[in-house]
Amino acid sequence: MLENLRKKVIATSKIWRSKSAVTVSSYPYLSLIVGENPKFYEYNKPELLESEYVKNPVLSTAVDLRASYLSNAQFNVRDLRNGELITYKDFKKSNAKDIYLRKMFRLMYNPNPLQSRMEFLILVSSMHDVFGNSFIRANSATKDINIRDVGTLFSIYPQYMTPKVTGRYWDAVEEKDIIRKWVWKWRGKEQDFGVDEILHRKEPNIQFNKPEDLVLGQSKIISLSVPLSNIRIAYESRNVIAKERGMRGIIASDVKDVTMGSVALQDDEKEQVQKDFKDGYGFREGQNQFYITGMPVKYYAVEQDVKKLGLLDEIASDAQIVYNKFGIPEVLGKLYLEGATFENQESSERRMYQNTTIPFAEDYANDINDWLKTRDFNYEYEVSFNHLSVLQQSYKDKAIADKNITVVMSKLFFSGGCTYNDWLVALRMEKVNEAWADKRITELSEREIMIITGNFNLNKNAG
Repeated sequence: MLENLRKKVIATSKIWRSKSAVTVSSYPYLSLIVGENPKFYEYNKPELLESEYVKNPVLSTAVDLRASYLSNAQFNVRDLRNGELITYKDFKKSNAKDIYLRKMFRLMYNPNPLQSRMEFLILVSSMHDVFGNSFIRANSATKDINIRDVGTLFSIYPQYMTPKVTGRYWDAVEEKDIIRKWVWKWRGKEQDFGVDEILHRKEPNIQFNKPEDLVLGQSKIISLSVPLSNIRIAYESRNVIAKERGMRGIIASDVKDVTMGSVALQDDEKEQVQKDFKDGYGFREGQNQFYITGMPVKYYAVEQDVKKLGLLDEIASDAQIVYNKFGIPEVLGKLYLEGATFENQESSERRMYQNTTIPFAEDYANDINDWLKTRDFNYEYEVSFNHLSVLQQSYKDKAIADKNITVVMSKLFFSGGCTYNDWLVALRMEKVNEAWADKRITELSEREIMIITGNFNLNKNAG
């Protein structure tokens, strides 16, 4: 049955084309009916990834959304000598003299002469999501890359970066064993970068078609070819309908012949019908809304309602696939397509931060610490989103939960049911690297108990 219907539609479309009534390729939503091959975009070159980001509004929304959330990150500095956490706000008030501490904050909040912290993070995030790779170059006064010698940080455009690999991989110990250098090429200009100069962060890449695949990440966009293509086509179809309006219907002869069946309108008859419609009928003043003719004709409507054609549903369905791929909660994605209630938006924003943005930001901060050897200078970066009002309820809930845990664990500890480190672990805190922290209270000396309770004074209890 379906095959017969398909044959009839194909036959009808041939008649339409022969009569210059319609070109099927002008209506993408008809292509599946008449048997045209589906069109899916391929992203086998970096410039095609860039083009898709620029032209596809759903993709650009997903990428920009992730970038804007990451740009809210605040970078604090932990003093490893005494455990003190120094916020940027505190640092600005203190007028600190420590050159390393000053450098820590300057590189995060003014990474280079052209960009602020937010601008820099947005660019790094966008590059990572579009190309599957991000590159940060450290401009150092020496050959060594560390927090003391590095003066500026720049985000380099991934589409122009190529690794020169050594050919070694499985037996490599350091990055230099795999990559000899990075080469940046753009419009005839070329610049080499040492391996240590570049912080390369990437998406996983399970394909291995060339040696560089062992080094470079793969963009999420590549696996989204089908939904992104559908979105582009749906938008193109809506644009054609909105701009051209196209053919509203088909007027065909209703004259029947006993031997030959339907008889087509003659050229002069078609011309007369067209002239009548153009001159006398429409929705302007003085025009008629109903066409009355003495010629036997039939009218076939051509559907142009985007809702009935399913174009809006197609965009929404495929957009959700894109948002899921980028770790954006469903309700938050719908907010940009359909709108959402404030309550749903708030809970989705918390999910976005907790499941997507914060893990990415913490990994980024850890990579920066390792790359710039910050711990060698007794400092390390810690990223925080505590200042955001949307997360305050989560932190409040955590504080209440921690208080309840403390009540239970303190009773256990002082009754000899657990150690001090057990107490810390229950609060999801790091253990204390001291022998007394792994003892029960019945095994502790008076001095050790005073240390735990906070009543030990080095001068007063020196004996």
